[in-house]
Amino acid sequence: MKTNKLTRSALLASLMLALGYVESLLPAFSAIPGIKLGLANTVLLYAVYICGVKSAVALAVIKAVSYTHLRAHETCAD
Repeated sequence: MKTNKLTRSALLASLMLALGYVESLLPAFSAIPGIKLGLANTVLLYAVYICGVKSAVALAVIKAVSYTHLRAHETCAD
């Protein structure tokens, strides 16, 4: 049971990171700057439903930290 939950969490975390990257490649559909679709958040809502709130909060933290590290090179000043 524990391995199943860990595997599901890892797959959801990787799916959130992949959708976040794909979302960053899409052009903005709105006239308001900074608006995004939030595709990764749909996976997080699925995690709340399937895994529970505790696991979903852990996934949100993992998403925030990992996405920040993966996208940090875009904020560097040249």
